[in-house]
Amino acid sequence: MTQTPQPPTNEPEPLDAAERELARLLGNLPSAPPPPELDARILAAARRAVQQQPKRRPLGWWRSIGVGAAASAVLAVGLLVKLHGDGQGPSLPSESDLPGANVAAPEAAREQAAPAATVASDTTVAAEPAPQHVAVPPPPREIPPPPMPVARAPIHVGGQIQAPALAKRVEPVYPDVAVSARIRGVVILEALVDKEGRVVEVKVLRTPNQLLDNAAITAVRQWQYRPLILNGLPEPFVLTVVLTFELQDS
Repeated sequence: MTQTPQPPTNEPEPLDAAERELARLLGNLPSAPPPPELDARILAAARRAVQQQPKRRPLGWWRSIGVGAAASAVLAVGLLVKLHGDGQGPSLPSESDLPGANVAAPEAAREQAAPAATVASDTTVAAEPAPQHVAVPPPPREIPPPPMPVARAPIHVGGQIQAPALAKRVEPVYPDVAVSARIRGVVILEALVDKEGRVVEVKVLRTPNQLLDNAAITAVRQWQYRPLILNGLPEPFVLTVVLTFELQDS
């Protein structure tokens, strides 16, 4: 006896526990549609969950696993929606919030800092040389000229100092005028003798008549004495010369 196939009915099949939980969560979602990024992530998560399941499983087992993975994803979405119930939708994690990014960021920072540190350590900054102080020699001291020799006063001959010997004597010439006038007398002179014994200056100290002075001075200027030696050195000296003018009776 053949059975007549029954036409398909539109009644839905009964839901298992996982499907009922999924339906409950979908019913609690907000009215605002989720953002496209969230849909894409949900689909990607579901696709990865399906691809990770082993193949060659009975249809009922694969369906249970797929539904369970989808329910887990929807459950996570629902928790995010409940935490952000302000109608703006769940906030998506940024790349810096991912675990891999947090690990790679310090590594990249260390790799970028390492060359900089190497360059800094290899770079040597030449210090500016300290200024050198050049010693400036003092100006040469002016050497004062040697002092002028102090002219010693001529030594007066007399007492313990005896006059040197007379080397040359010239007698005075009696003036004719004085002879005619019968002028006679003594003329006292003072003579200055240099280191060589020459008479360089003569002056009259006393005279009986000026007619006799010129004859006396002229005669004494021609006299020559021996040098006066004191302490091994010749010294000038002063002495007194006395000349007498006498007339001879004819």
